[in-house]
Amino acid sequence: MSGRDGHRRQAILVVEDDDDMRSFIVEVLTSAGYLVRAVHAGEEAIESVRKEQPQLVLLDVHLPGISGYEVCGWLRNRFRDSVPVMFLSGERVEAFDRAAGLMLGADDYMSKPFSTEELLARVRGLLRRTVPSGRSLESKLTMRELEVLRLLAGGLGQKEISG
Repeated sequence: MSGRDGHRRQAILVVEDDDDMRSFIVEVLTSAGYLVRAVHAGEEAIESVRKEQPQLVLLDVHLPGISGYEVCGWLRNRFRDSVPVMFLSGERVEAFDRAAGLMLGADDYMSKPFSTEELLARVRGLLRRTVPSGRSLESKLTMRELEVLRLLAGGLGQKEISG
């Protein structure tokens, strides 16, 4: 099935605990012709992906239960780079946190609030660059980088980690 832009309707999973933000994102993506599933917690995201693999995951960093960082780690372990992940965050917008999200395997990181146009442009870009399943791009992290990511996933901030 094709959307208004002529693209095949691609499935996007939105993982956002804020009801208003989640509804806004779903409306924007649905209006652009995407098939959208939305959940509000990390556990629900994992369950949803187990049932049906999306072509893209938009993932809030701070979620009830398991964090967005942990969900991203699970996605990378299971799918490598075949499912792009874009972090959405309104709270932790320091460069350190963005870098940590990207080092964890996210393909993009966007701060809230954001414009409809920017969201759609980034979504289209990520879907265009999706690595076909079966192809793996291996990343090499140092032991310190892995430790920093583990601490971030555990909820520590830059000050606690660097101290």
